[in-house]
Amino acid sequence: MPGAGLVAQLSPVAPAARSVRLKQTTDVSLLTAFGEEQWINAANLARQRHKATKDPYFLLGLSVA
Repeated sequence: MPGAGLVAQLSPVAPAARSVRLKQTTDVSLLTAFGEEQWINAANLARQRHKATKDPYFLLGLSVA
């Protein structure tokens, strides 16, 4: 059967790095958490920032993180 061993022949592929730019008005702690891929911390900080500013931009960060 052609292609039967195809799955065994494939090697895992690492996901490509994504460059993301955050708003310049984003505070340093959120930028740092995001840059260091501390997603839970980044989500909590984004939630706090949205609560303080009512800026929907920070809700988008919650859906991404």
